[in-house]
Amino acid sequence: TCDADGSRAEAFWEEMKRRGLKLKVHRRDVDVKDHAGRSKGKRPAMVLSDDVFYGRAIMKMPRLALLSLETAPPDLRREVRSFIFEE
Repeated sequence: TCDADGSRAEAFWEEMKRRGLKLKVHRRDVDVKDHAGRSKGKRPAMVLSDDVFYGRAIMKMPRLALLSLETAPPDLRREVRSFIFEE
């Protein structure tokens, strides 16, 4: 099932990229300076992978990548509405 889930996840992200998903960040290990008794080392950080000009998007996501009432399946949508409005 792990392979099936992995292929479903890959297919989902490929579809999102096809629909316009753009992320201008990537993971990088950055150096941590000696401070307050902590030793030097590296920590993970998200850094810009490309120039981003003022007022421009760092991330663009298609609506289907977000969980909202518009994108949720009908049964989940009904459940959320009944929970929020206590029907």
